[in-house]
Amino acid sequence: MPASSPVREPKPPQIPCGLTPAGKVERHVRHDGKYLSLDYGADTLSMDDPDGVEDVEFERCRFTRTVFSELVLHRAGFADCAFGDADLANLRAFNSRMFNVRIMNARMTGMRLAESGLRDVLVEGCRADLTGFRYARLRDVVFRDCNLAEATFQSAEMTDVRFENCRLGGAQFSGAKMRSVRFRGCDLRGVAEPELLPGGDRRERRRDEPAGRVRRGARHHHRGLTGRREGPDRRAGLMRA
Repeated sequence: MPASSPVREPKPPQIPCGLTPAGKVERHVRHDGKYLSLDYGADTLSMDDPDGVEDVEFERCRFTRTVFSELVLHRAGFADCAFGDADLANLRAFNSRMFNVRIMNARMTGMRLAESGLRDVLVEGCRADLTGFRYARLRDVVFRDCNLAEATFQSAEMTDVRFENCRLGGAQFSGAKMRSVRFRGCDLRGVAEPELLPGGDRRERRRDEPAGRVRRGARHHHRGLTGRREGPDRRAGLMRA
C-alpha cells in the first residue's frame, strides 16, 4: 500500500476586518435566517422556534464567548466562521455544514453534529467530551489539544483527519471509514473497541501512525448512510462536505 500523503492544515476562515456588531435581531435565530459578516460577543443566542430552526446560514462571522448552548439547528451552515471561548455545549446541529471554520478554546461537551459535513475545520484546545459525529463526513479536519473522551464517530466518513495530543478515552469509532487519519501523541487508553482501529490497542498509538478503514461493508443509500438516525429530522439526507 503506498504511503499516505501528509494531512494539510485546514484553510483558515476568510473573515473581513470590519465586522458589524450583532444586535438583538441577529442574536435571535430564525428559520431561513442569513447572518453575514457579524461580530457576536458574549451573548446567548435564542431560537425563533422552540423545536428548532431550519436552513440557517452564518457566513464570515466571529463568535467570542457566544453561547449556543441548547440550540437545535437543522440544515444549518457555518462558512468562514471563527469561534473563540464559545459555549457550544449541547448544541444540536443535524444535517448541517461547517466549511473553513476554527473553534478555539470552546466548551463543546455534548455537542451533536449528526449527519453533518465538516471540511477545513480546526478544533483546538476544546473540551469536547461526549460530542457526537455519527454518520458525519469529515475532510481536512484537525483536532488539537482536545478532550474527546467518550466522543462518538460511529459510521462517520473521515478523510485526511488528524488528532494531535487529544484524550480519546471511551471514544467510539465502530463502523467508521477512515482514509489518511492520524493520531499524534494521543492517549487512546480506554478507547471503545480499540481492535477496530488498525493496530489499535489500549496503549498510546505511535506518533504519526495512520489509521485506515475500520470496518468494511457499511451500507449506503443515495443520500446518506443507513442505520439509526440521530435527531428529529429523520427525512433529511447527509450533507456532503
